[in-house]
Amino acid sequence: MLWLCLWFPDLPAEALAAAAGTVVVDSRGSRRWLVAQGGGWTAALNPGPGVGLDLGLARLRQPELVLLNRRPEAERSLLQSLGHRLHAYGQPVVAELRDPPEPGQLPRALLWLEAGASLRLFGGLRALAGQILAEYRALGHHLRLAVAPTRLAAAWLVQQPRPPAVSEWPALDAALADLPLACTHWPLSLQTTLQGLGLERLGALWRLPRSELVSRFGSTLLEDLDQARGRLAELHPALDLPARWQRRFELSGEVESLEGLLFPLRRLCGELEGWLRAHDRGLLQLDLQLLQAGGRRQAVSVSFVTACRERERLFEAVQQRLLREGLQAPARELRLQAGTLAAYTPVAGDLFARRGSEQALEAALERLQARLGPARVWRPGLRGDHRPERAQEARPLNAPAGPAVWPGRAARPCLLVDPPRPIAPPHLPPTAEAERIESGWWDGADCRRDYYRCPLDGGLAWVFHDRAADRWYLQGWWS
Repeated sequence: MLWLCLWFPDLPAEALAAAAGTVVVDSRGSRRWLVAQGGGWTAALNPGPGVGLDLGLARLRQPELVLLNRRPEAERSLLQSLGHRLHAYGQPVVAELRDPPEPGQLPRALLWLEAGASLRLFGGLRALAGQILAEYRALGHHLRLAVAPTRLAAAWLVQQPRPPAVSEWPALDAALADLPLACTHWPLSLQTTLQGLGLERLGALWRLPRSELVSRFGSTLLEDLDQARGRLAELHPALDLPARWQRRFELSGEVESLEGLLFPLRRLCGELEGWLRAHDRGLLQLDLQLLQAGGRRQAVSVSFVTACRERERLFEAVQQRLLREGLQAPARELRLQAGTLAAYTPVAGDLFARRGSEQALEAALERLQARLGPARVWRPGLRGDHRPERAQEARPLNAPAGPAVWPGRAARPCLLVDPPRPIAPPHLPPTAEAERIESGWWDGADCRRDYYRCPLDGGLAWVFHDRAADRWYLQGWWS
């Protein structure tokens, strides 16, 4: 087995969409300390000098700090959504949010992917790791990646500033032996005791007698060492991929402008893209609910011309719809839900493929629909009705196309006059043949008509004789 471990050091801030200059604070009893620093899309991987410090000391250094309380549930939800994206690269996927066992320690948000069976598909370990890192960083997340034959070893290696890639068993012990005790996330009291005995590195521990380690420090320490070295089996509850996707994002306060919603919306659309990719599906409808002040709810639904799963296309459609409708009241929470799913056809890479240009047209139609409303952007369709005024209809953009040609035997002109215009009895050519239409007796629009082609006003007209009223009408023109 070969485990890729991803560590997200800024997840507490990313789960709250914390802006630059904002810090996330955790509480344990009467003590509060900094666990992350916000920076949006431009924050460095190192969260900043204040992370891990007592809040009082941090405020002495920077009195202007803006504080946000940590929300572990939001972090778990975000970590699971990030894990769904990994299903596109292999299985199983494991997600774990390790809360600090003692005050002053930082939480660790970890994802693992067993990638041994995926290496050939993605061009090798280096290419796979680079693609995963680039994908998450493009979404605005900061992470480190490590590789090891065991899950626990990868989690320990990823804590290093430059984690090595250990893909072979013979190199595992040498890579672990030089790691400091701080990478293990063991309790601080245990680490302090071990360091007091002169045991600074992991390699010094497994050189001691095993019975002495168990009798003095318990079996947990030895079990961790054996699991990391592959001498004891590891349990790894896999992260299931849910059949339906829904995410909620609680805003830090009441947001009165659309600009304040765009950053979390873009991030939610990125999470939805990962879930759709893992399912190899596309989306035809996306539903957004805004929970607002006073208990009000504003619902926004967006439809797509064809199945869509690209983050930017999802985000732009929602953004255009919100710009059209505006905020009815200050928003406190976002709830995004995947609606109708459909099979997805990826963009072809062939030189002569037309899929790329078709997708650009579809995106333009979706922007128009979001800006003008679904009722004003539609596509014409044919119906199985012989009456010309009922043989066409306006269909939603994502509705099935229906028949491409008129199902009847007789041809129809492209230009129709609506409503038909009364005319004097025309002079019909001697060879004119009538097309008789008798229909509509069952829906209250009974018609009995004889249709002809005849010259009229310098053009070729399509006229009919209403046999019930004995009157003539102009119905259309032939080009």
